[in-house]
Amino acid sequence: MFIKPYFLFLTFFIFWSFNLNGCNSLNLKSLKINDENFNDSKFQIGEFELSIDKTLNRFYITHYRQPNKIIWRNLDGESFIRSSKTILEVEEDHGSFFFKENSFNIFENQSVEDIKLLNDSLSLKGYLYTDSNNQIEYELIFYPESSHQLGFFLKVDSNYCNQTSMIYFSDPREKIYGFGEQFTYNDMKGREVPVFVSE
Repeated sequence: MFIKPYFLFLTFFIFWSFNLNGCNSLNLKSLKINDENFNDSKFQIGEFELSIDKTLNRFYITHYRQPNKIIWRNLDGESFIRSSKTILEVEEDHGSFFFKENSFNIFENQSVEDIKLLNDSLSLKGYLYTDSNNQIEYELIFYPESSHQLGFFLKVDSNYCNQTSMIYFSDPREKIYGFGEQFTYNDMKGREVPVFVSE
């Protein structure tokens, strides 16, 4: 029997760059699960399932056809959503672009306060915190694009943030290709890749 591969369909609305590093090189921040508002540890999203291991503070997603294959998970005990206010300076010289970022109001710690099924979508709500305990609300919604594709939509308070990141586990064997024409590397794993859109 032929089994289709399963993908997370990623939709980013505000971002400046992808950090495609493996999990060992990240600056890790904490994740807190407040499960007073939800009792279940498994949630169905179409043909996908999000599970929570409260011992490891781990969220992971599988597909019903391959329940033992994890297709997405956070780093154990670490935040998987981060946000900040960033000022970006861009200079162009003969078709080359040079970027300088200055970030402040950096919300790197995360709590998950509530999880609810909304029709065929799943909503995760909680707070992002700075190291000085300033906080903003966020909502992450997973929804099935098709039987083998899962999308997500992330909302944070744009009064305080204009850059948002998602950090999650990457299998060491995974290769990452694309991001337009490259004159350096084919595999972008472990590299920071600026994605710049100009009209």
